[in-house]
Amino acid sequence: MEFTSSRHLHIRFIEYMPISPYTTEWQERYLSLNSVVNTIRSLGYKVELLADQGGCRGPAEIYQVEGMVGTLGLIHPVSRHFCKDCNRLRLTADGFLKPCLYWEEELSVRPFLNQPAALEDLFFQALDLKRDQHAMEQGENGEYNKRGMSKIGG
Repeated sequence: MEFTSSRHLHIRFIEYMPISPYTTEWQERYLSLNSVVNTIRSLGYKVELLADQGGCRGPAEIYQVEGMVGTLGLIHPVSRHFCKDCNRLRLTADGFLKPCLYWEEELSVRPFLNQPAALEDLFFQALDLKRDQHAMEQGENGEYNKRGMSKIGG
């Protein structure tokens, strides 16, 4: 928070995302980002959740702390599902378009690199594959992304 006191920066934090092989060990160390706002308030600062800023905010909740020139963005994949409002796609280093970090679905962009119209269609296909909710904290078996975040680029 103090890093934004004199800098026009937007700092984002994301909760730990339990992706690939599901275990419950992460729950022992998990910290909801709700605690960030509560901690800032406990230090005597006023914190305001800014109004919707359209597509640029993505899944983040944007906060302005009184007296700070920058903002804080908090992304809550576990404590507050944002899947229905998520407008993000991920392009992996090995050429796959992922609609969601959690689920297995991904589409190869390589066959379409020299075909702009087909590549555009592929992006719309990826958007159509987006689901209303992930199952990170439930440990749904079978369909989760078995690559792991380091191989996806997260």
